[in-house]
Amino acid sequence: MKWAALVVAIACSATLLAQTVPPAFDAASVKFNRSGATGVGATTLIFQPDGRFRAVNEPLWRLIAEAYRSNYQLRRFEIEGIPPAMEGDRFDVDAVPQGAPSFTEQRQMLQRLLADRFKLKVHRETRDLPIYALVKARADGRLGERLKPSEVDCAKVRAGAAPPAAQPGQPPSCMMIFGQGRLVSYGMTVTQLAEMGLARSVLRPVIDRTGLTGSYTWTLEWAPDDSPNANGDLPSLMTALVEQLGLKLEPTRGPVEVIVIDHVERPTPD
Repeated sequence: MKWAALVVAIACSATLLAQTVPPAFDAASVKFNRSGATGVGATTLIFQPDGRFRAVNEPLWRLIAEAYRSNYQLRRFEIEGIPPAMEGDRFDVDAVPQGAPSFTEQRQMLQRLLADRFKLKVHRETRDLPIYALVKARADGRLGERLKPSEVDCAKVRAGAAPPAAQPGQPPSCMMIFGQGRLVSYGMTVTQLAEMGLARSVLRPVIDRTGLTGSYTWTLEWAPDDSPNANGDLPSLMTALVEQLGLKLEPTRGPVEVIVIDHVERPTPD
């Protein structure tokens, strides 16, 4: 009976181990990128429809962000602990799966690739960090001319309702278009403007405290601080928010869930 119990325990342990080991790519290449290319178009990060993962000239934090994303890719401020010596490293990754993995399996495979090649170990924790609150800028609550209620309700569209035909000059419905110093949307919420649009531009979390509900259309244009071709006729982001949308960002602090790096190494060459 003791031997039978031991066999059962070993079998159960093996089954549990098999269930917890994440899937792996069938083949993967990781190389340093020494091109020094910067700016728009200098990097690529994509999971193709067949599950193949390609990264070109990408920093480590972006690989981690893609591996541990949920509904959206993590931003730089949500990843803590990258060694200063590795901040300037850029990598090319080409990884091929077997079959057609699901969204979850794709991320699990990338997590395993980072663990195998970079010896990456991480954990999640919540920290009290600087954040911004998006609020109305004007005492009378009046919004800017470029922030207007939309006839498109993206929640209903995602539930199966067909959106109305796009009008000339309008961006596609239920999509936020990011550009260098430009943020355009039609049919999305101000909360999405804060959490998805502005957060990636100011490099810290943004919470919506405007009290605005429903769907909106907006066009926000500003002169990016890091743009070599910044248009001198455009204001800064903070000024553009007030002038164009009637909103502003107030600095505050709040809880932010982050990925904390416990250990990471430069990968060995292929």
